Amino acid sequence: MKRLSSFLALIICVLACSKKVTKPSYIEFNTANDSIYISAVNRNTYPFHVYAEQDKKTVTDITTILPGDSKEIMRLPENHYDTLSVLNDFNFVGAYGNPNMTTYDSLFNYQLPFPKHKSYKILQGHDTKFTHNGTFSRYAIDFKMPIGDTICAARSGYIAGVIDNFDKNGKDVTFRDYANFITVYHDDGTFSQYVHLKKNGSLVQQNQRVEQGEPIGLSGNTGWSTEPHLHFAVFKSIPKAFESIPIILNGKDSHTYKKWDIVSH
Repeated sequence: MKRLSSFLALIICVLACSKKVTKPSYIEFNTANDSIYISAVNRNTYPFHVYAEQDKKTVTDITTILPGDSKEIMRLPENHYDTLSVLNDFNFVGAYGNPNMTTYDSLFNYQLPFPKHKSYKILQGHDTKFTHNGTFSRYAIDFKMPIGDTICAARSGYIAGVIDNFDKNGKDVTFRDYANFITVYHDDGTFSQYVHLKKNGSLVQQNQRVEQGEPIGLSGNTGWSTEPHLHFAVFKSIPKAFESIPIILNGKDSHTYKKWDIVSH
């Protein structure tokens, strides 16, 4: 019985101690004056904002960190916390962009996100009942595009994020998190995204500078998708999220692109 109790205690300890505690790469700890100072540092080429949660509630101000900058986001008493307990008690969340940005270049002429002399059909335009509704996707455009076709940067900028390790897709929302995509930061503070790329379909790397028209990826059918296509959208940053915005695309108001239109440069 004693051996069984010891074995059960070991199992309980393994399970209890198996919770993975991780520190986001942008979070740094320093101690001074009996306090633990928690700062966020931005080593990227684009701004981001960060905040802390406890029990799923936001407990700090939302702080914008510009490229190359560092800011204190929290200070805690050292007699109550160490770095491990901070990570256990708080969740640090980072999001793209500067949510305090009030202006951007609304008249910039975006290039179609594929090579010149190519033509594709529109599968879905703005503000549709299917999936282009709500703050995040209202002004997106879907291009019917075979798997493996080249995707190009619609505007120059820096690569802010690359996900290309998924190979799953499905026709319902449960597959949303399995989409491969590339996020690009533009000089006026906006971002663009190219979604549903094929597995290993990125041609670029984090923080790389890309020019308008430059190939950046290969189209696919990953994530929440009914057929192979490219989902393209431009965003401004809002607190904790992105908000899609209408744009000028190939010289036309993006509202004018409708389902089954065939578009080309």
